[in-house]
Amino acid sequence: MKPTINRIMQWLLIAALVVSMLPIAPSKSEAADPIYFQFRDFSTSSTSPTEVNSNQIEIAGTFNSVTNLSYRIEKIVNGQPVEASNSSTQPIITGGNSFRFAAVTIYDGLNRITVLGVNQVGNVVSGEAYVNFSNVPVITEVKLTDGRPLSSSAPVVTARANEAISVNAPNATNVTINGVEMFGGSGTTFLLNNLGLKRGYNKLVILARNGTKTYELTRYLVYFNGSLTAYDVNWAGTAMDGDPVFSTAPNGNVTSKVILRTNASPTAIPPEFRVELVDSTGASLTSPIASDASYDPVAGVVVDGDLTTYSITTDTALNLGGLSNGKYNLKISDTSASGTPFILIPFTYRDAASPYITDIKQAYDVTDNGTAITFASSASFPNNAAVSIVPLWLLLDVANPSGVTATVTAKQNGVAVTGSNFVYSTRTANPGQVAIVINKMPTGTVELTFTVTNGTFTDSVVRTIVFVPAPSIQLTNVYNGQIFESNALPVIEGKVINFNLIDAAELNSVYMKLNGQRYRINTSGVGEIFTAVTTVGGVNYKPGDFRFDSTAAITGGLQLLPGANELIFEGVANGVPVSTNFTVYFFSKDNPTIQNVRPVPFVIEPSLDSNILDIKRKFNDAEVKFAPTGDKQFTTTERSLDLLFDVQALTSAEIQIDGKKVVTATVTDSGPTAGTIETFDSEIGDTVKLYIENPNTNLAVTSYLDPEYKYRLRLSEVKLPQSGSTNITIIVRKGTVSVSETFTIIRDLSPFQILSPQLPNESVINSNFLKVSIKAEGADSVLIGKNAMVKDTGDIFRYELKDLKVGKNTIKFVVQQGTQKINGSFVVNYAGDSSVTAQYKSKLPTSGKISLFKGELGLTFPKNTFLRQANRNPGQDVKTINLFDAQELYFGIADREDGRTVKRYNAVGEVDLQGNPMDGILQDIPVRAEATDRLIPKNNFTFASNLFWVDSGYFRGTGLVNDYQLVDAMHPYATTDNGDDVFYIRSFYPDKWLEPSQRGTITIKYDSNIVDAIARNLSIWRYTSQGWVNVGGTVDTKKKTVTGSFDGFGYYAVMSLRYSFSDIVGHSYARLALETMFSRGIMLNKDNNSFGVYDNITRGEFAQVLVKMLDIPLEYDPNNMTFDDVIPIDFPDALWNYRYIETAVKKGYIRGRSPRLFWPNDTLTREDASVMIARALNLVKSNANMDKDKEALQKLFTDANTVSVYSASAVLAMQKAGYISGIPNNIPGGKLSYRFEPNSNLTRADAAVIVERIMKKLKKL
Repeated sequence: MKPTINRIMQWLLIAALVVSMLPIAPSKSEAADPIYFQFRDFSTSSTSPTEVNSNQIEIAGTFNSVTNLSYRIEKIVNGQPVEASNSSTQPIITGGNSFRFAAVTIYDGLNRITVLGVNQVGNVVSGEAYVNFSNVPVITEVKLTDGRPLSSSAPVVTARANEAISVNAPNATNVTINGVEMFGGSGTTFLLNNLGLKRGYNKLVILARNGTKTYELTRYLVYFNGSLTAYDVNWAGTAMDGDPVFSTAPNGNVTSKVILRTNASPTAIPPEFRVELVDSTGASLTSPIASDASYDPVAGVVVDGDLTTYSITTDTALNLGGLSNGKYNLKISDTSASGTPFILIPFTYRDAASPYITDIKQAYDVTDNGTAITFASSASFPNNAAVSIVPLWLLLDVANPSGVTATVTAKQNGVAVTGSNFVYSTRTANPGQVAIVINKMPTGTVELTFTVTNGTFTDSVVRTIVFVPAPSIQLTNVYNGQIFESNALPVIEGKVINFNLIDAAELNSVYMKLNGQRYRINTSGVGEIFTAVTTVGGVNYKPGDFRFDSTAAITGGLQLLPGANELIFEGVANGVPVSTNFTVYFFSKDNPTIQNVRPVPFVIEPSLDSNILDIKRKFNDAEVKFAPTGDKQFTTTERSLDLLFDVQALTSAEIQIDGKKVVTATVTDSGPTAGTIETFDSEIGDTVKLYIENPNTNLAVTSYLDPEYKYRLRLSEVKLPQSGSTNITIIVRKGTVSVSETFTIIRDLSPFQILSPQLPNESVINSNFLKVSIKAEGADSVLIGKNAMVKDTGDIFRYELKDLKVGKNTIKFVVQQGTQKINGSFVVNYAGDSSVTAQYKSKLPTSGKISLFKGELGLTFPKNTFLRQANRNPGQDVKTINLFDAQELYFGIADREDGRTVKRYNAVGEVDLQGNPMDGILQDIPVRAEATDRLIPKNNFTFASNLFWVDSGYFRGTGLVNDYQLVDAMHPYATTDNGDDVFYIRSFYPDKWLEPSQRGTITIKYDSNIVDAIARNLSIWRYTSQGWVNVGGTVDTKKKTVTGSFDGFGYYAVMSLRYSFSDIVGHSYARLALETMFSRGIMLNKDNNSFGVYDNITRGEFAQVLVKMLDIPLEYDPNNMTFDDVIPIDFPDALWNYRYIETAVKKGYIRGRSPRLFWPNDTLTREDASVMIARALNLVKSNANMDKDKEALQKLFTDANTVSVYSASAVLAMQKAGYISGIPNNIPGGKLSYRFEPNSNLTRADAAVIVERIMKKLKKL
């Protein structure tokens, strides 16, 4: 008795410890107060910033004692910020103190990253880091579309001539392969289909560009078209792939890899190879140079499916000595095959004195002095390159360049292009290079032949290009929208693109027009388009650059007019008229100005908008609430507005509304160049107020100092009449000079305004329901069909449309005002797609079956299934008496990372902090870090289907008869009940859920690309208060579905086994069964490092396995347990749970070893396992004769006498059913016999095999 008491006391101590560690529900904790922010990846030094090569980064790190995190990005030039952007998204918080802002866009150059937050005393605190984005294009990945990477170490073999390739090239604006431009796909990925490979070795020159910056890689593909193919050809140390040119005669053996079609026939004749030197036509030389080639029949032969590769070496050395300059081939053939298939490997031989072209490159950012050039960078100029600009600078890399002259000829459609249609000249460049500049050539496909000559020695290379010129005129020191504070037009600098610089007529066609006045650029003493490198005023100008100085022709230069000025540059290039239009502005520093006037919706009284991390007031009219309908005129249906405008160089300001002065402002000098502006409310008591926007704090203030007398003002809460116009006049003064502008706001009292759907943004929806909101001022009612919309504050009418049909739905409505009826309509297109954020609402059908999202999700219930309050005491009888049949179910496809089924929505029925309706405003639902953490699949598993959310709302009662409320079904991020309805909080409260009155089934379609061989490792998972719970399920590989039990609502998904355990993988016979049991949730892993396949299974675990195997509802009462040694506590990482043992005993599957003691942690023998299974499956009849069964066992097993009498019938039944077989006796030379070993412990591996057999027979797998 004493051991029993000790064991129970041990369990109680463990239970007390576990209870003290378990959280009841999510809770908040106080943080310490060390450094506020630490960055994970970035330097905090501005002088040593972290270098990045993408304009999108992830800001991550840790934080302490702060809340309300946000970030700001600033572009730093000369130590000062010149551009800035603030965050509009919430961070992802993990682990309680780690933050992550994803996909943050940064500027070119040096960026200062500031992460801000609010500490515990309410102060704004921040941390800074620095990154430098050089914006240089790179190529990080090159692969075929079948996933095989192309590396620089070895070529890849393909059997597809139209092979496709993808390149990941961050910061590249375009990418070419051998001159053919790739298609810019998603983000940084570029694609090119149909490479047009030739048989054998193919060199791929991949060039990424970004402006004048380039990045080049070379990769190699070998195309096997079914005929003999060779690659990696090497002759005495000289690589022969790629048509090489060499001047040193090789003398030695030839090695090569040769590809042939695999011949699996047992009578196939092994290939016999021969290598021969032949001329350019493939004919043998007068004095043949050849050798047979051998290969190792084992190590030198690699079979890969249909292809076999042979590594061959010539039997004797081949010597090229004595041959003259010219083109030759190595002919590699299979002399054993019919027709002697072969391939020619071309090369060119030049003696040591002959010049030849080794490569052709394109030069960028060239400086030309007329005889020689320098350049910033160069890249390969491949065949079939696309060219869009001249002059085109090319570099010929020449071997033996001494005394070489270079020429270029052009052909189009086989006809030579001569004279003025093709113009080029040569320059010197780096040693071993000849530079060629092509100034003019015809549009279209042009064949260029480059030739180098030295006496009698010549060499030529042909390149075909496609020339598509795009002439333009670009300015380099003036930009569109530029504001000048002086009226003198500055010196204008720019460049002409694709103009013929040696054609005076083309250059003289370039003019500048300022406000209609026309001036030629090429005017002596005033302007010039440079045709050679020229220095003016210390500035070096290159060919094609231009400079125009109006002060040289007009005293004081050309004058800009106050306000907007039209600046046009125009010309004719190759007969094509081109022009560039700019608008620049002149606002004098000495005269008062009014700029950037714009009305925005009024949201909040600015002095109350003091949380700089969550600014409420508007700075722009993104939703176009104020539509421009004329010059300085806007039309709106808003009832009030803020007017934003910029003023400069003023001493006072006055605002009038409909001729009545409402507010004023004055500016006083605060130093030599600074001024302080102060606003004053009207003396007549108008509620309109004037504020200054402080750009340093983002606060609206009434006094502000600016060093340049520049201010942004906000006229706040201008109330508009029910209908008609309101005129707002802004007057700014400086001394005797005043400037005024009047803006008219027309309030349009339309009979109705459709707030939801917000068209056209919501013209296409992906839900079969729609919340309609119509604003109809003065209306008595609004009907959609025969259904009356519900009227609310502000004459807003709301109604939820249901059962929309896939495709276009025309919604007609009637607005009634007194006796007047006004008809209206709108159209929404229901996509009915099965993508993330798809939504569907439906009542539980009487048939009990529902299928949606194109068959990806299905539910089935027995007839007469209703909804009821979720059982507050799972495992016990349901006490509820309320059944519901009218409650709608909500279905959504959620983002698998964060769980959102809704990412943006129309805020119908919501109000802002001031109580203003938000109907018609599209709101984003931010990602919740708590959700992201909770939805990560458990170790070893990954998603294999969409993530589905299924909900039915819940029942909220007061305890009084007939006093209750049904809360509608909702999306998982809903916060309808003080924030407690978000899924990960709601999951802890059974009162916030309904459940079906009868168990149903859920069917989910899994990824159709998953092969049948591993489909056995798929199962359905459900998210509960315990996290992800494995529901199991039956797989149908034909329909690509998994079907499991449905007991409650929430998240459901199919998951697959991502990786197993080493002891499972290494098991000799039970691996598949073990992985199936683990993936279906029937058996659990021992720990994170091993499954425990060789451990003996315990009585408690096997009882749990039986209940899970048969998938029966749990039945337990933690306050009334059957066994004293089965404690109703959830032990972390335990292999059994009290709920399953209690269910098993109540169903009669198991019995205790003594009264009220089960001994759950004791090992289980093979005969006891047989007894448990036989009971669970009803394999033994109640009138079974144990003695006769024992006799029958003696005919089956040599150790039958050791089987206990009480288990004999069960063992016999298990053997007959084929669930447990005997163990062969190892008797040399004897008759095959078996033993049962009834008292041996059952291992977890053998238990998995047995359970798998049972589930297969029961068709549960």
